[in-house]
Amino acid sequence: SKPLIEAKKQELMERFGAERGERIAKTSRNMTIFPNMMIVDNISISIRTMYPESADRVHMNIWAMAPKNEDPLLRNVRLDNHLTFTGPAGFAHPDDYEIFERMREGNLTTSMAWQDYSKGMKAEEIFDNDRRTSKSDFLNESQQRAWWTQWDRIIAGAESLE
Repeated sequence: SKPLIEAKKQELMERFGAERGERIAKTSRNMTIFPNMMIVDNISISIRTMYPESADRVHMNIWAMAPKNEDPLLRNVRLDNHLTFTGPAGFAHPDDYEIFERMREGNLTTSMAWQDYSKGMKAEEIFDNDRRTSKSDFLNESQQRAWWTQWDRIIAGAESLE
């Protein structure tokens, strides 16, 4: 599949220029869309939604996205990567869900009133002095800070999501 992948990368570079094509082909990204959606672009693009059902239960979905008219071999590679990284026994998403559950359990058993989301804070780029429009390396916790900033605005009585 490597020649097909390289051909796709070359196609991106021809279409968007070398710098942007390289960034599209090689950069991993995560985006949180308030209040309950994430777009995760690493091994493949997936969309994750979270719906609270009760104080101790959240329903989560993951959808794997695919390009239109994808080559069958590349589709097999993408789906295999998606399943082994984000699938039910994969490396990433199940680990995330375990972390979410342990944080919830920990919050029930401690008097600590906060979580530390400071990873990458000093490297974060904030636009118009609004943490909700921050940009950072996808491994940093910029998304969590932006989410909680918006949550705080709404709890404090903001009239809109804007």
